[in-house]
Amino acid sequence: MYDFLSVCFACGSVHTMLRSPELYVYEVDGVCLVDWVAALAAGDMVENVAGTDCENPLTASE
Repeated sequence: MYDFLSVCFACGSVHTMLRSPELYVYEVDGVCLVDWVAALAAGDMVENVAGTDCENPLTASE
């Protein structure tokens, strides 16, 4: 649809991870979230990722 948009969906009830310490360790679809965000901020083309292994979803308390 739009080549300049990228999305990352993680499992759980948390809306955003940018202010969470989990940003540095959480992986979505085998990609470390902090690396994905850093590449996006650098202007790199990043693949869309979506969590499929939701055995340990993030919750609002994390």
